[in-house]
Amino acid sequence: MMARRPRFRPLTAGISLPFTWQPERPAFAMQCNVISFFARGFEKLIVDATREAIPLMRRPENVEEAEAYLRQEAQHSAAHPSHIRALIKQWA
Repeated sequence: MMARRPRFRPLTAGISLPFTWQPERPAFAMQCNVISFFARGFEKLIVDATREAIPLMRRPENVEEAEAYLRQEAQHSAAHPSHIRALIKQWA
């Protein structure tokens, strides 16, 4: 697994963020907006569980994959607050 940084920069780039940012699938856009409000909490639980599980793993390839997952999650979880701040800034 290779850690990827999500490209979400509406606040810093001055990009407008429509509330239904995927007009061809508005229900999906709304669902993603709602998920962003709650994602940080459940992502933290998943990351904590992964950190606790790593010392119990016996196969090096599993440890490597879990550590790569943690790097990915660190990048990904930063996108949710950016999304929420952009929505609040534009629509509150």
